[in-house]
Amino acid sequence: MRVLVYVDSPAMVQSSVAIGRALESELAAEIAVLVVNSARHQADFPPEFTVYDLGQLEDSQGLKDGRRRMTGAQIVRLGLLILFSPLVLVAARRGQSKTQTLDEIQHAAARGRSSLRGLFSRFQLIRDARSIYSTWSSVRRLGTFLGRVKPDLLVVFEDNIETLTRVLVETGRRMNIPSVVVPYTIPNPLEPAMNLLGSPQHAAGKWVERGASFFKSRWVFHFQGRGVLRLSKIRAIAMESMDLSVPEPWILNSGSAAAIALDSEAARESYLDLGFPGSQLEVVGDPAGDQLHQGLSNRARLRVRTSEENGFENTGRPIVVCAFPPDQYRGTKTGAYEVPSFEALVAAWMEVLLEVSEQANVLVRPHPRLDPGLLKAYESRHLRITWQPTAELVPVADLYIASISATIRWAIACGVPVINYDCYRYRYDDYEKASGVITVFSRDDFRETARRFFSDGSFAEDLRERQRAVMGKWGLVDGGFARRFAGLISRIALMREANRSSRAAQGLPL
Repeated sequence: MRVLVYVDSPAMVQSSVAIGRALESELAAEIAVLVVNSARHQADFPPEFTVYDLGQLEDSQGLKDGRRRMTGAQIVRLGLLILFSPLVLVAARRGQSKTQTLDEIQHAAARGRSSLRGLFSRFQLIRDARSIYSTWSSVRRLGTFLGRVKPDLLVVFEDNIETLTRVLVETGRRMNIPSVVVPYTIPNPLEPAMNLLGSPQHAAGKWVERGASFFKSRWVFHFQGRGVLRLSKIRAIAMESMDLSVPEPWILNSGSAAAIALDSEAARESYLDLGFPGSQLEVVGDPAGDQLHQGLSNRARLRVRTSEENGFENTGRPIVVCAFPPDQYRGTKTGAYEVPSFEALVAAWMEVLLEVSEQANVLVRPHPRLDPGLLKAYESRHLRITWQPTAELVPVADLYIASISATIRWAIACGVPVINYDCYRYRYDDYEKASGVITVFSRDDFRETARRFFSDGSFAEDLRERQRAVMGKWGLVDGGFARRFAGLISRIALMREANRSSRAAQGLPL
């Protein structure tokens, strides 16, 4: 069996290695990895993995030969889209009447901008055409690549309408190559809605909503009294024209994957609440689950070793692990945020963490996208910045601190109390049912909760007991991930072969 794992983020590298090794050991599978920027991560993968670089597919794999050509229907649809995209964009201008639209075109002509090039530039036609071509080119390249590599199955960490994962999953499905999604985050339509709310390209006025109603996909999301479009207007139409869309673009992973491999029963309940069919969902545990299990099994020894390796003199102190959040200020309106800049946010966090370090050894694990220099200046005798994998740190922690991070699931599954400081005030309800997670929205509440954890023993013990009461529902930390995941992959592979045999018997292409 040959399995291709797609990795487009540093946060997914460790999980991809765990998945590959699980399938190697359980099924003797051959593992290939398609990665963005392989040079950066080449050393992270075992030498027996075959690593392909997404940006070098054509050069390194000779994919310039045998490219797939567009069908006649695709040419017609894309030609019409490019031809009428200026009118689509004009009509889609939020809050404008037909008269205002005509006035805008007349004023453009009066200012000498009615030349073909000027008109096209005004309505971003060139940019839209490039975006459309890029999407079509991705379909072509990935189709040729999959035809050369011939994987039996694809593993992705999300099926996201915004990214290449959607193209990869759908292209694979058309070639009878099933996909399995191993989610690294919790799907929540509020997350993209909040990020896109202020974008003019995603504003959905009445004309956009009327146009979107022609498609089966629910492109428009109503949030805070406004309609928001999941993709820009032209990209949404392009995805529909190429049959790459999904019925629920706002819900992550709602595409055509053969299965979604979940980490817990809590995750399964969330997916069922979002309308996913139960037959698509299977609880197998987290790829990091076996590592978490080993950490819990050797907790006492690892606590001492972790403290020593990070230069803490007193290895008997409590350990606090903090997953420091990324910078979300760039390109967003900061009016709803508590502090005006990311630098001020760093100072607010570190002020509290330095106070905590008076009672405990504090390990701060920066987000992969974060410049470590921003935090390094705050290191002290009992506070260290570390790049040690989070899955190694969580099992040794007495308290876990994060901001709406997906890694909070690991802490719950390990029975570790959590302070979830929602510093960007997204107010997601992902962890409302986890009674050992305390969510706060201000630095004063953050400071007070952290202080109380170390000053009020009954409060800390109650939080621990509440977390332990739900830990089994939030993860399968028992060392059985490899076996369960391999079982899921085997069943999907058998269904694929049965489908191929059925198509062959009917004389259909495989």
